[in-house]
Amino acid sequence: MDPWERLVAPFTDGAVCWRVAERSLDGLTVRLRPGLTASAIRARLDEVLGKAGWSYALFAVGEQALGCNLTILGMSRAAVVAIQQQGLEACADEALARAAEQFELLPPHDLAAEYWVEADPETGAPLYEPHQQPAAIPEAEKSAGRQAIDRLLERLKASGAGREAAALIVQYGGYGRSPEASRELYAKLRVLLQEAIRRESLSLRSGQP
Repeated sequence: MDPWERLVAPFTDGAVCWRVAERSLDGLTVRLRPGLTASAIRARLDEVLGKAGWSYALFAVGEQALGCNLTILGMSRAAVVAIQQQGLEACADEALARAAEQFELLPPHDLAAEYWVEADPETGAPLYEPHQQPAAIPEAEKSAGRQAIDRLLERLKASGAGREAAALIVQYGGYGRSPEASRELYAKLRVLLQEAIRRESLSLRSGQP
């Protein structure tokens, strides 16, 4: 088989890393972008070409971005990503993945689609991956989801919407009796917080206490 055909052969879901591409203004949702992990890219290149058949170099682009120049069989492609809040290692991995995409080393998901998921309001971390079903979310993430609900409740109390939030908690019997109910509760609390933030913003603009 031609080496290029072997290079661009489909990857499995295990080779995918979901990276944050955009955050909502209220910080309650994030848009994730699928990409290959750096380890999956290196493994594929080593397997098909050997270590002598490819190379890459990282380079700084000012103080806020990092680039990667990937060379495969004498051809080079480059990609640049913003550092933002991610560390240098994560930024370097994403830059390599973006450069590899220019050689058609692609994740098994539609890059043109938008994948919005709920995020922890405090840390900004996504609470689950786009293709996870609620029933399949592991216990550790369920616990993280409950912690996120607790943080939402604290923010709602501070915003003067604690009474409405408490009514929802009573309605759902606590955190919700199923993963689906918990997600529905979280969504309704999020809407409450958005309304509270909007009211506070309008109050500040009008100069009212």
